[in-house]
Amino acid sequence: MKATQRNLPSQDFTIVEIKRIASQHVKDLDNFKDWNFFKFYNLVRSLPYVADPIGNETLSRPKYTLSGDWIGARDCDDKTILLVSKAIQDKIPYRIVICGKGDFAHHVYPEIFFQNHWTPADATYPDRSVFGKYLYNEKFRKVYP
Repeated sequence: MKATQRNLPSQDFTIVEIKRIASQHVKDLDNFKDWNFFKFYNLVRSLPYVADPIGNETLSRPKYTLSGDWIGARDCDDKTILLVSKAIQDKIPYRIVICGKGDFAHHVYPEIFFQNHWTPADATYPDRSVFGKYLYNEKFRKVYP
């Protein structure tokens, strides 16, 4: 498995790692330079959701998450890495949101600055994610610029 081998001790560190992986591997998206963000979003959204192994949080670089023969996790943080990499490639302002239905975080997704406001770009689930829409009411929410 070609995923992070580092311990992810906190939410804050996980966000740092998401940003690091996304920015260090923008070249993984060279085949998508001519795609606009929305076309790429729909590709990412169409990728099957695969949860991390129980008790093991992993983060994968874009080329692995996009690979058709990838057998690792492909969850919210992996899809966030893909969309943050595309935002960097296209020079679109972005930020990362961690959120939860309860009093703690259990989900992460990017927002991009689109039409003069921050817009959710959550592509986690092929059948439930819609650009510009939240997946659920967020009781817990923390934004990372």
